[in-house]
Amino acid sequence: MKKNGTKREPTSKRVVVFRVAALAVLLIVAALMFVIGRGHTIYPENKSFEYEGKTYEAPYKVTIWDGAEKVGKLSKKDRGQIPCIGQTFQVTVDVEWEKGGQIERIPFTMKVPYGMDNVLINVPAMLAGLPQEVWMEEFFLAVEEPTEDEDVPGTGDEFGTGEEFGIGGEV
Repeated sequence: MKKNGTKREPTSKRVVVFRVAALAVLLIVAALMFVIGRGHTIYPENKSFEYEGKTYEAPYKVTIWDGAEKVGKLSKKDRGQIPCIGQTFQVTVDVEWEKGGQIERIPFTMKVPYGMDNVLINVPAMLAGLPQEVWMEEFFLAVEEPTEDEDVPGTGDEFGTGEEFGIGGEV
C-alpha cells in the first residue's frame, strides 16, 4: 500500500526490461572505461643495468617521442615521467650511444599490466632485448617519514607547553 492508502500497481514487464537493459549498458561502459581510460605513469630510467653478471651501459642520450611530441629526454643516470592512458604504451625512442654519435630510432610498444599504476622501465635493458620481466617493475613513490628531531606541534617549545593556560594539563 502507498502512504495515501491506495494499492500499489505491479511493475510491468516492459519497465523491468528497460531497467535491466539500462543497468547492462552502464556495466559495459564501466568495464570499457576501466580498460581504455585507465591512467598509468611510466618512469623510464637511463641507468646502467646489471643482469646475470653482464653490465648493460646507459646510452649518452635518449629522447622519447609520442608521435610528433617529445615527451622525455634522458641523459645518463636520468629518470623521466610520462603519462599513459590505456593499457598500451607506444612511443619512438631516439638513442644516441655516445656524444655526437649516430642517432638510432627504435619504435617501442608494451602492454602495461592492469595492476600497475606506476611502471619503472630500465631503457638500456629494454634496448638490449632482455625479457620484459627484467627491465620492467612496479615503481613505488617514496614517502618521507618525519624525523625524530622535528618538533611535533603542541608538544612544547621555547614558548612553553601551554599548560600554564590550561591547555594540555589539568585545570
